[in-house]
Amino acid sequence: MKITKITIQGFRAFDEPFLLDLKDGKNLLLHGENGAGKSSLYMALRRFMEERGDDINRHRNQFSDASRTTKVTLHLPVKDAAGNTVDRAFDWEENLHPLVVPANPATAPISPAERSVLVDTSRRAGFIDYRVLLRTHLMAAPYARTNVGPSPHVGVFGTPSTSLAEQLFDLVACVILDGVRVPVSGGTEPTIGALARRVWERRPRTLHKRNLDAFNLAANAFNAAFNAKLPEVQTKLSEYLGEFSNHHLEITLPQVAVRWDRSTRTMRGAELVPQVKFRGRVFSDYHDVLNEARLSALALCLFFAGVALSDNDQTNDQYCRLLVLDDALIGLELQNRLPVLKILQRDEFKHYQRFMLTHDRVWFDLAKETLTTSDNWFHRELLATEDGGRLTPMLKPSPEDLQRARAHLAAGDYRAAALFARSAFEAKLRSVCQDEGIEVKYKKDHKKISADALWSGIESRQQKREADRARGATVADFIPAPLVQRVNRMRSTILNQLSHAAPPNLGHADVQEAIDTVQQLCQNPFA
Repeated sequence: MKITKITIQGFRAFDEPFLLDLKDGKNLLLHGENGAGKSSLYMALRRFMEERGDDINRHRNQFSDASRTTKVTLHLPVKDAAGNTVDRAFDWEENLHPLVVPANPATAPISPAERSVLVDTSRRAGFIDYRVLLRTHLMAAPYARTNVGPSPHVGVFGTPSTSLAEQLFDLVACVILDGVRVPVSGGTEPTIGALARRVWERRPRTLHKRNLDAFNLAANAFNAAFNAKLPEVQTKLSEYLGEFSNHHLEITLPQVAVRWDRSTRTMRGAELVPQVKFRGRVFSDYHDVLNEARLSALALCLFFAGVALSDNDQTNDQYCRLLVLDDALIGLELQNRLPVLKILQRDEFKHYQRFMLTHDRVWFDLAKETLTTSDNWFHRELLATEDGGRLTPMLKPSPEDLQRARAHLAAGDYRAAALFARSAFEAKLRSVCQDEGIEVKYKKDHKKISADALWSGIESRQQKREADRARGATVADFIPAPLVQRVNRMRSTILNQLSHAAPPNLGHADVQEAIDTVQQLCQNPFA
C-alpha cells in the first residue's frame, strides 16, 4: 500500500492548491532549490503522521487569504465494505487530525479501521532531516537569560557538558525507536516511544509510595523493553555502517537503567552513552574526534536501524510504510552519499515508499542514475516562481500542466488554472527555443532567461520568415500570425495580472481562452 497523491494548500510555503501525483504509489526523488517548498512537503508528511496529532494552524501560510483553508490530504488505496480497493482521501485540517481519537467517537473523521491503517503507517514511518541528525552529536543550549551563567562566547564555542548523553537518550527513545513494538506481560505490544512517554507522565509529584510505585512500574517496563532491543539496534547499525568503506568504526550501545532519585527528586539514568571505537581506540568525546562525514554516516545508520526495526512484519506488503529524507546528506561528500542509495535499495526497505528531497542539483542528477524509473522511482523538480511579489512552489512545467489547468478551471479555481496555463506556456517556449536554436540574450543562469525574452526570440524568427517571403523566398510560417495575436492578447491580459501583487480579476472565459491558446501553441509544429 502506497500514497498515490498528496494535495496541500495554505500550508507553510504552499498557498495555492498543490498536487503531487505519485503515479499509483511510486518512490520520489525530488530536487528543489532552497525556498522551493521541499521542507514544507516534508513537514506536511511528518506532521500528518504524528500519532498524537498536531494543530495545522501552527503551519498556516502567512500570505494565505483568510478564505483559504489550510489542508493536507493523502490519498491511499484501502478496502471498502465489499473488499474492493478504492482510493481514499484522508484530510488533515483545522480541529481535524485523522490520527487523533476524538472525545466523542461520533465526531471521528474516519472509521476505527481506517485510523488503524494510518496508525500502522505512522509507526512504520521514518523521517530524517539534517536538523534531527545533528542532535546525535551536537550539544547545544540557549544563552543564559539571567545575570548568572556562561557568556555568549561560551555558548558559541561550547563548554564541557554531559548533555549529549541525555539528548541522545531522548532522541533514540522518543524518535528513532518511537514506533518499535515490544511484547510486554499481558500479551500487548506497546511501542518504545509510548513506554518512554509513560515514564515522563508518571514522574512523581510527591514521594508518596503510590506515586513512586507508579513511576517505578513504568520505568522498569521501559528499561526491560529498551534494553532488549539494543542488541538488534547495534547489529543493524553496524550492518548499515558496513556499506560505508573505510569507516573504521565500532559501536557498542550500553544498557540503561532509568530510576527516580528520592534525594534530588530527579529522574536518573535517562542517558545513552555509546562506546565509539575509531581505528581500534575508544573515544568518549567521539563528537569532537570524528569528522562530519563519519558523524553523519553514524547518525544516518542509527536512524535507518530504527526504521527497519519499527516494521514488525517486513514480508507483508499490505501496510503503508514511509521513509522520507529531507536534505539529510548535506554532511556527506558525494562518494559517501552513494552508500545511502545502497541502503535505500536493501530488501528491508523494498516495501517502503521512499522520498528523497534535495537542494543539490549534482546529487539529484547522480541519484537519478541509481534510483531509476524501472525501480519504481519518480523524478521531479520543484520550482519557486515569483508570483505577485512572493514565491509560489510549483512542480517543474510538464505536459500535464494543461490537464491540471483544465481541472482547476472546472473546479472554479481560476487563479490556479491560470498559473498552470502559464507554466505550460513557459515550458513550451523553453523547449521550442532549445530545439529550434532560437537566439536569446545570454545569461549564465539559464533559469533567469525570462518568458518575455523567449517569446521575443520566437517572434523574431517569424518576422525573419516574413521578411524572407517578401524577398521572394518560399518559406512557411514559423508560427501563424493569428496565433501570435492570441498569445500576445493572453500575455497582456491573463499573464500580466499574475505578475502583479494585486489579486487577479480572472473570469472563466478569460482563463478558458488562455488554456486554449496554450493548447494551440503546444500543437503548432514550429517547422
